[in-house]
Amino acid sequence: MKLFLSDVDGTLLSYDHHVRKEDIEAIKVWQAKGDLFGLVSGRGYAFCTDLLREHGIKSDVLITNNGACAYIKDECVFSDPIEKQSVFTVFEDLKTMKEALIPFITMDDGYHYARKEELALLKQKQAHLKNFGEGDVLEEVKAGKKVYKISLYVFDPKMTDRLLALFQAKWPALNVSKTSIDYIEITNQGVDKRKAFDALEQNMAIDRERVAFIGDGSNDLPLFDALPHTYGMPHTPGEVKKHVNKIVTSIEEAIKIEEGRI
Repeated sequence: MKLFLSDVDGTLLSYDHHVRKEDIEAIKVWQAKGDLFGLVSGRGYAFCTDLLREHGIKSDVLITNNGACAYIKDECVFSDPIEKQSVFTVFEDLKTMKEALIPFITMDDGYHYARKEELALLKQKQAHLKNFGEGDVLEEVKAGKKVYKISLYVFDPKMTDRLLALFQAKWPALNVSKTSIDYIEITNQGVDKRKAFDALEQNMAIDRERVAFIGDGSNDLPLFDALPHTYGMPHTPGEVKKHVNKIVTSIEEAIKIEEGRI
């Protein structure tokens, strides 16, 4: 039995929010043969399961929130939430940056919460997210909802790298990473996709030599370096490409290679 893992944004899901039907068919054939499939993403559980359900696929494993959570089927086997005070600090520090970005949190139920005064703008700028909570994000946190990741939507993609460096210096106790051309995401320090994979490995019989992974971003590096069979997309940044075994044009192409591996 083999396991094929795929990143979501820029890999399964294009940046214009399109999924190739050929990739979906390749995944279905892969699972029909008895092999396992899962997503590894900065996205949350609800988004990942809804995306696959829309295309008639049920994941065998999931790594979500950039590695803050890991699931086998529908059971969470690992989680590392951010401390409440750290959440409050980040939102307080960002009060003066309303012209550059919107911070928000996606809760377990798939609803996205921002500060009350920024909710209308978030809905306008990121309408594809679809599900928006009407309550203030900090009130939700005070009420006890766990936060695994804080997302920062950056209005001008040209500013993302500059803001990334600023926030990494400002919050050294947190893991701050660029996950898309216009997104910065924050998790606990030490959280990454490899750490979540290690939790999966401890909870199910996985031979690492029979695991493949396809991704396209710097937040995929820990898993690229941990696994023997790795694939990047054509648009993968040059420094990241150095960490993958092969560049392919699609999930379909990568799965065909893995199907031929004994």
